[in-house]
Amino acid sequence: MLQMKIGETSVQVEWEDNESVQALRELCFGQPLTIRMSMYGSFEQVGAIGEKLPRNDRQTTTSAGDIVLYSGSNIVIFYGSNNWSYTRLDR
Repeated sequence: MLQMKIGETSVQVEWEDNESVQALRELCFGQPLTIRMSMYGSFEQVGAIGEKLPRNDRQTTTSAGDIVLYSGSNIVIFYGSNNWSYTRLDR
């Protein structure tokens, strides 16, 4: 099971069924993965994973709460909207 926490708070995530999420699960197997996030623009938080994951980018319009993979090596959590080419990790 892949679980996301922000600080000490568990966050409900409906992970996609794709090879990017599977690779993320494997990366986290047996140990937590901590990603330091920083604000980018006025609508998202971005953090480097530290490794490249498989990607299947599609032109996407995001909304608040979406989690995507950007450039194969960054997780982005949206609190606003953007239109770009991402691999979706969460619905």
